[in-house]
Amino acid sequence: MTRDAIDRWVLAGVAGLCALSGVAVLAIPVAAHAGSLSGSQESLAIPTWLFLVTGGGAVGASFLLASFVTDRTFIRSVHSWHRRRALPARAGLLAAGRAIGVLGLLLAILVGFLGPPSPQGNLAILLVWVGWWAGFTMSSYLLGNAWPVLNPWRTLARSLPAVGRAYPDRLGAWPSVVALLGLIWIEIVSPIATDPRALATLIVVYSTLTLAGAVVYGSEVWFRRADPIARVFRYYGRVAPLTTEDGRLRVRLPGSALTETRLVDGWDEVGFVIALLWGTTFDGLV
Repeated sequence: MTRDAIDRWVLAGVAGLCALSGVAVLAIPVAAHAGSLSGSQESLAIPTWLFLVTGGGAVGASFLLASFVTDRTFIRSVHSWHRRRALPARAGLLAAGRAIGVLGLLLAILVGFLGPPSPQGNLAILLVWVGWWAGFTMSSYLLGNAWPVLNPWRTLARSLPAVGRAYPDRLGAWPSVVALLGLIWIEIVSPIATDPRALATLIVVYSTLTLAGAVVYGSEVWFRRADPIARVFRYYGRVAPLTTEDGRLRVRLPGSALTETRLVDGWDEVGFVIALLWGTTFDGLV
């Protein structure tokens, strides 16, 4: 810790003690008051020691918080904290995750077409909107982004020949912005979300377009820049405490990856984040 940081800590402690002492001197038996929006006040029968401790503690804590947020060395040390652990049976976990993703995709399509026509009785509706879009999304920002492994379209694209055409830089991430807004509209407004047959058809169409894009432009480029689902889970994964790095499990403080440079470095990225926040907020309010 630098000398300036030590000085701030000392000043914060002295200020907190002075504030607590001042409250103790001025509060000889003085009754505490509670106000309201109407302007009325009434005495509160609380112990003097509780009034002193809470008041002085609040003032002291504010000085300590100010010391924390202005100590850049401390902030950098917090953001850079991490631990690495080896992943046991990594190859087996990758194979199992890819198999689960592909089987889940096939199950949603088959059950959507062959299952009961009612949304309440068709497992595809529950699997897509509750198990995947809601449940897996929560796991992405609470635990970590496992979608690169579970992504069935990435797994299927690995077995397809790649054309390797250059992705147009002028498009940037705008295709993913438009596609994300379309998916949000389908989920919230369109009747497709509650029609098993229509939902299964949508999955087939989306799968065809996604695999075509991965074949033409390459899997890495397509899922990094154009695929909305992969980008959604990647942004959510930035909040999570777990990630993988060089084949090892990396444990970090939640949200620390949001400080990385070039996370949002263009208007297309800004547009995607706004669309993502809008969809998440609307889902939460509705």
